[in-house]
Amino acid sequence: MLATTPEAGNLQRLRHILVVIDPTATQHPALARARELARLSGARVELFACNTRRDTEPMMTEEQLEKLAQGLFDIGIETTVDVCSAATLHIGIVRKVLRCDPSLLVKDTHPHTLLHRTWLANTDWQLIRLCPCPLLFVRPGPWGDPPRIAAAVDIALPGEKPAELDRTLLSAAESFALTCRGQLHAVHAYLPVSEFAAKAVVSAVPMATGFDAARVIADRETLVREDLDALVSTHHIPNTRRHLACGAPSDVLMGVVRQHNIDLLVMGAYSRGWIYNVMVGSTTERILDLLPCDVLVMKPANFECPLQPLPGMQPSSSPRPN
Repeated sequence: MLATTPEAGNLQRLRHILVVIDPTATQHPALARARELARLSGARVELFACNTRRDTEPMMTEEQLEKLAQGLFDIGIETTVDVCSAATLHIGIVRKVLRCDPSLLVKDTHPHTLLHRTWLANTDWQLIRLCPCPLLFVRPGPWGDPPRIAAAVDIALPGEKPAELDRTLLSAAESFALTCRGQLHAVHAYLPVSEFAAKAVVSAVPMATGFDAARVIADRETLVREDLDALVSTHHIPNTRRHLACGAPSDVLMGVVRQHNIDLLVMGAYSRGWIYNVMVGSTTERILDLLPCDVLVMKPANFECPLQPLPGMQPSSSPRPN
């Protein structure tokens, strides 16, 4: 079972994994990943398809889902299937999550155009904003042996982000690492704005003081390192797996993932305002298309989904027959 750490939210114990099945796909990486997680954790799995009522798109049937479920059922994993219809895929998925409250939502991810990322026109970006449960985006291919799990932490200033989100990310990453007998890493990127601040401070101080920009910048890095060490001190992360770098978060994360062959990157998603998200997007959204690994997206504990289940709708999943 997954470790029962206080901040891990629904990932304290995987009990119900909801897998989104793409009716247009011939391969289903999300299904393969969910099968392995269920085998290790004892969770039950639900295969879910949402038809969007468009004549140009394939329609998934319950019988087709049952055929996909057979492989899980054969190895003793409790499996159910459900098919619904909705105007858009992300609305159907989120309302399903609201109805059944899964521990984890698992979905294949595909590259998207810049236009789609900017105007929120595709399912993945909408789910990052709206999905209330932990969301695992899956790339094709198996994890390494042992798998390498990394938590991307911010160590932001007070008020910049939910205070407990970093600990939630670390606890979730540790839970996955324990379940999969993997290696746990932590990564933090701090922006080089401190260099400019240091130079400004030094230029305003008389030369007789002996201060210099390089020393101030080095002291800043030391403080950030101390903050990172304090944050991860309650987790099993040796110094060699604590990655700190100065630079844009997207660049640092990409570098760490590639250099250390990370299989799963755990990231947070939180709102800085609607206009900011539309025009710029969070680090999570900007690099999701570029990362070669799986990505687990988690929300703060106080996140409230703006969508609501349709009145009178009840869970409609059906068990895979013996």
